[in-house]
Amino acid sequence: MVAEHGSSSSEASAGSDSIDALPDHSLSEDSAQGNSDVTDTGHATFDAGADADADADADADVSPAVPNSIDSSAGSSVGRASAHAAESFVEQAADTLTPSTWWQWVTRLKLAGLPMAIARNSALVQVDGERYVFDVDPVQGALFSDAQRLRVQEAMREWLPQALVEMTLQLPRGETPEQRRQRQAAEAHYGAKQAIEADPLVQRILAEFGGFVVDDSIRPVS
Repeated sequence: MVAEHGSSSSEASAGSDSIDALPDHSLSEDSAQGNSDVTDTGHATFDAGADADADADADADVSPAVPNSIDSSAGSSVGRASAHAAESFVEQAADTLTPSTWWQWVTRLKLAGLPMAIARNSALVQVDGERYVFDVDPVQGALFSDAQRLRVQEAMREWLPQALVEMTLQLPRGETPEQRRQRQAAEAHYGAKQAIEADPLVQRILAEFGGFVVDDSIRPVS
């Protein structure tokens, strides 16, 4: 009986050990599963961050395209505005050629060489409808001919299709474009000379060394 009891106790102990071992094994599995879940969750979080970065990269790739399309549209608008301005000038040109604006017009004419020299040394003295009367500076007498007059007339007709040009070789009764250029150059040179001679530092140097300012060395600031 004692032996059987001992056997029963041993079996009970073995059973107890088996029972005790089960929770440990289950806990170990649960812990492993928990670790697995945590690891999976960590991967999920990392993937979500990667997706967010990918979305940000996609947005970054798309964003530069917007200014390009805006710039293209702006460039097109500027081009249309420039073309419209040019057309407006052509339409306005016929109404603005006067003796006082001839110096502006002469630079727009498609002329070169002798015809341009004649145009620059001519003063527009009268406008009568489509008739434009010029005085040509006698300095150009050796170069002036009716052929040059026709060249000037042809160039003007690109702006004024019905223009009739009359030119007479005589002292200009108005300022020619070339005379205007020379006058402005002389005024600019005089102003520059006055500014240099009034400079305290220049005055001190001239007084100290007994020097003077050479006119030809003066260059007006344009």
